[in-house]
Amino acid sequence: MPRRGVVTVAGKSFVFVQRPDVPERFERRPVELLHEFSDFVIISKGLQPGEKVVTIGSLVLAQVYEDRLAVETGEAM
Repeated sequence: MPRRGVVTVAGKSFVFVQRPDVPERFERRPVELLHEFSDFVIISKGLQPGEKVVTIGSLVLAQVYEDRLAVETGEAM
């Protein structure tokens, strides 16, 4: 998949997957990378075939996720 879809936080890799039941919502999903190339990555764990992954705007979603988590828990990641 395109590298720009992967967000790394504290050494862990995540992607944002579109929820099939509520298409306007996304969930952050931990993934394991098998290989990394300059523009693409191969993911070994964390995704199922056919799932839709955000590739444009993933950094914005990551910031929104972190901000919401900080408000809900009072802690920053």
